Amino acid sequence: MRCSLHAGVAVTTLLAGLGLALAQQPPENKSTQSPQPEQAQKDWQRTESGKAGKEEPSSHLPSDQPAENAVFINGALNVPGTPPDGETVPAKFSERNAALDDTPTMERPLVLTDDQKRRIYDTVSGANGPVANVDAGPASMLPASVELLELPPEIADMPALLGLKYIRLADKVLLVRPPNKTVAGEVTR
Repeated sequence: MRCSLHAGVAVTTLLAGLGLALAQQPPENKSTQSPQPEQAQKDWQRTESGKAGKEEPSSHLPSDQPAENAVFINGALNVPGTPPDGETVPAKFSERNAALDDTPTMERPLVLTDDQKRRIYDTVSGANGPVANVDAGPASMLPASVELLELPPEIADMPALLGLKYIRLADKVLLVRPPNKTVAGEVTR
């Protein structure tokens, strides 16, 4: 029993030492890159920016045009039937996505149809609630003194209005998130 225990320890030690020795050896250099990109990378590393390590070296390597069968071209999915200006296209290639990136998330409008907006405005105006005197728009916070009103039952069933309250201004209705009094959207005539 002692002999087999000693043999097991010896084998384990031998294998651990062998694994450690292999881990310390440098990997074989099986470079598949052509000499041109290697030279470009070496040249780049001699620049001020390259010495300071401020930029990614591969960003300065020469590149060819994308292949016709590439899945993505300039971040856009290159598959028949996909929109050329989809949501996944980076903002540097899509003016629409760049504009969306510049719009704060809280300022994006609620998803309401024109019919729903008209119904909200008519219902709230007909409720004859008090008219507030504040200057506010989407994504702004209302003062604590502003009283929020419950939405009338006729329009409270709209999914986009779930959990919202409102205030009525002279020319529009502001839909508000009650916990922090942030304006979630506005409906005009």
